[in-house]
Amino acid sequence: RWRRDIGPADYDINAVATDGTKAWVASSDGTLRSYAMSDGVPGTAWNLGAAATAVAVSGKYLATGTSSGVVCLRRLADGAMLHCVVATRGSITDLETSGDQLVSSSTSGAVTVWRLPSMHRLRETRISGSANAVAIASDGTIAIASSKVPLRRTPEIAKREAKGFQQQDPHATIVLWNGDGVQPLRGHRAAVTDVAWVDGRLLSSSWDRTVRRWSGPRSTIVARFSYLVRGLASAPGIWVSCAWAVRPDQPATQVFVSQSF
Repeated sequence: RWRRDIGPADYDINAVATDGTKAWVASSDGTLRSYAMSDGVPGTAWNLGAAATAVAVSGKYLATGTSSGVVCLRRLADGAMLHCVVATRGSITDLETSGDQLVSSSTSGAVTVWRLPSMHRLRETRISGSANAVAIASDGTIAIASSKVPLRRTPEIAKREAKGFQQQDPHATIVLWNGDGVQPLRGHRAAVTDVAWVDGRLLSSSWDRTVRRWSGPRSTIVARFSYLVRGLASAPGIWVSCAWAVRPDQPATQVFVSQSF
């Protein structure tokens, strides 16, 4: 539909969310920028005071997370700031919403459920290592992607990766969290980067260059890549995998039909 340059490569783009009319982009330069979905025209921009690492839209509200562990809630209609809370000592890695609840994850391993719009802390759990991403199932179960340490793709890792080096993380785990406690799922050989519920089934992506589908404690590899898999997204009937390509001319995003797995 449109393509727009959103700045120099000096700063990572960490997250994106949309309310259907605007796309909200979180950048490590500390700025949250909006673009019209129809034509890409830039709109409102806010400086968050620290690297913007996560963003989510839920009905009338926009939630943001930063590298300083702060989660803020704004009203979409006029941009008014409603609440800011210090959620954790680590960096916020992901924000997901379901109904009137917001879930945040962080590099400190803290995963918190908040009530919208009051930002009242409903419950919290803490996993070992870094909680890299979260996804909420229709029954309220929260899947958490984790690794021993926070994800950081350094130039040294990129050089080793280009030579065929395989990432390893024996602590890579997916944690299912519900009212009965937590259940670890192990199968990936390297850091788990993202999780997504697709038509009621759980998918996970990893730096081991695979995407896995889970059925209870067992998993099946449904896609393999020649580069590190960074994230997942889903819509009814499809799921999307995004990876870091070794070369600029290699595909970085692929779309799959969910019936194929």
